[in-house]
Amino acid sequence: LELPEIKYDPRVIYDPNADRFIAVILNGFLDSTSQIIVAFTTTNDATGEWNLYALPGNPNNNGTWSDYPTIGISASELFIGINTFTNGSTNNSGFVESVFWQVDLANGYAGEDLLTAYYSSIFPEGEKAIFNITPVKEGLEITSDEMYLLSNRNLSTENDTFFLLKVSGRIPDANLSVQTLKAEGNYYMAPRARQASNRTFDTMDNRVTFAFRKNNIIQFVQNTQDTTSGNAAILHGFILNYNSDPFIRHNILSDTVDLGYATLNYIGNGPGDDRAIITVNHSSPTVFAGCSAYSFDGTSNYSNRLQVKEGENFVSIGLGTFNRWGDYSGAQRKYNEDGVVWMAGSFGRPNRTNGTWIAELKWLDESFLSVPEKKFETNIAKVFPNPSADQISVTFNNDKAEVLSFKIYDLQGRLMKLLLKDFAKKGENLFSFSTQPLPSGVYVLTIENELGIVHQQRIICQ
Repeated sequence: LELPEIKYDPRVIYDPNADRFIAVILNGFLDSTSQIIVAFTTTNDATGEWNLYALPGNPNNNGTWSDYPTIGISASELFIGINTFTNGSTNNSGFVESVFWQVDLANGYAGEDLLTAYYSSIFPEGEKAIFNITPVKEGLEITSDEMYLLSNRNLSTENDTFFLLKVSGRIPDANLSVQTLKAEGNYYMAPRARQASNRTFDTMDNRVTFAFRKNNIIQFVQNTQDTTSGNAAILHGFILNYNSDPFIRHNILSDTVDLGYATLNYIGNGPGDDRAIITVNHSSPTVFAGCSAYSFDGTSNYSNRLQVKEGENFVSIGLGTFNRWGDYSGAQRKYNEDGVVWMAGSFGRPNRTNGTWIAELKWLDESFLSVPEKKFETNIAKVFPNPSADQISVTFNNDKAEVLSFKIYDLQGRLMKLLLKDFAKKGENLFSFSTQPLPSGVYVLTIENELGIVHQQRIICQ
């Protein structure tokens, strides 16, 4: 399977029944190039072989491409929500409709031809096309072939309406039904999140970002505004009795910092236990962008915000004062260990770019214990030895031949030294430099191409 275009927006989920991993990655930004790449591990080793498939990114043949995937699984099938846009769209401009795919899991794991069903033209009575569709996963054990999906009027300044979709049955006999629900209170368009130096972050819109169902309750999270403080906040919603006579209530998670891009995972153990872990990105004029977590006790109480990763600088990536926060956060319950969730969030790096931080969170009474030794920043290169008193080497693999710059910054984001700007070949490369000219301390090594930073890592010079 060839993927010649830019690959972006990865989503990964673990299937505890099959003990396998599934990844969805988008490829291409035009109707003629857009593909939805679906990958299944052949074993429980995510570093081993994968079976790869491509679904069309312009499935309606109407000059659109696919963006912002959401994924979830039932006992037997994978569900992929997609937004479609006309060529040349930026942010939410050019939106046409949201669609979703239903994909058989067994054939994907076995490497056989995929069995799929495709759903489009989802127009609830009296409504425009649904914008954003988030699968609602089962909270604990995944036993049902039914799948619920959730959406709302996520571009509204103020609203109370949600759309609950239900897929009953398996391919090829599945059926879709849609309900329009009214919440007890309103949700609001989240404002831009504040940063230092009068910079801000895009909180995107009010779309539902994560959801699960357990004990006849669907719990979900989305961006909103705390109308009391005016801060960007998180709405934690509950659809009660979703199988029969559903109604919606919600709580607002707010803080002195702005919050956005929440994830949500069930952490309880069964009937009567509705505990959950919520992770968020945070930022403020006095707190650099980082990521945090809250515990929910299953009734009405939340822990104080636990800062998982402290930001190291504000983010400024060449977009003026208005910057991308980093669209994605993620989280996954660890099914074979009670009270454990793995999370991924964003943070501000010393050189004012976005970083991704991955950490393990563990339920501890009414709060969390973050496991420091298992936290790590994603990297694409190997830097050794580190610390060093003499010389550091960097090995990395390039997808293509290109000109790269190697730079050293201090922790305030100031450029200390341009080490090298030269041609790097396709494949494995090795670069070494002396640390002796640098005073002892902590620095940031970056590798940059013409589009920006492709790798950065802290180094310690002794």
